[in-house]
Amino acid sequence: NCDIANGYENNRDAICRIIIEGTEICSGSMVNNTAMNDTPYLLTAYHCIGSEIQAEASVFLFNYEMPYCSSGNPSTDGDVSHTLSGSSLKASFDSLDFALLQLNNIPPYYYHPYLVGWNRNNIPPTSSSCIHHPLGDIKKVSFDQLPAVTSNFNSSYKSKGFWNILRWNYGVTEQGSSGAPLFDQNNQ
Repeated sequence: NCDIANGYENNRDAICRIIIEGTEICSGSMVNNTAMNDTPYLLTAYHCIGSEIQAEASVFLFNYEMPYCSSGNPSTDGDVSHTLSGSSLKASFDSLDFALLQLNNIPPYYYHPYLVGWNRNNIPPTSSSCIHHPLGDIKKVSFDQLPAVTSNFNSSYKSKGFWNILRWNYGVTEQGSSGAPLFDQNNQ
C-alpha cells in the first residue's frame, strides 16, 4: 500500500499467504484459466505443496498486508480474518517446482479476489515484480528493472526451466516467498 506499488493493486489482491499443515509458510497467487469461468485456481511451488494431503491441510490467508504505507506491527495491523481452508491438487511437477491447486471455496467478494493472467511465452521479461510473504510476513513487493535470464536451479530441476533475477532493484525475496508469482512488464 505504498506509492512504489501503485498500479499493482490487482496483482496484490491475487496473492495469499499459505500455511501448510500448520507449520510451513509459502506464498501463492490466484490464477485465471482459459475458460475465464472464475474457478478458484491457485498457483504455488511444489516444494511447498507437493501432495494431496498437504493441499487438503492448507490454510490460505488473503489480504494479509498493512492498510497503509508503513512497516508497522503485522501482529496488530495485518488483517488475519480473510482465510479459506482446504484445496485439491490439480497439477504439479517437481522438476519445474509448481503446484496448481483448486481451493475448496471461492473467496468471498469482500476479500477482493483477483485472478492474475499468465502467458506461455519463452521470452525473458524486460522487467519483473514479485508480491509475496517473505518469512510469512505481511505482503511485500520486489522490483527488478533488468531482463530476467534463463537459468538452472539445481541438477534435480529441469534444465533452463527458470527465470533468474540477478539482483532486485527494490526489495528482496526470502523463505516464505516461495510459490509467489514472478510478474512480467505486462503484469502476467
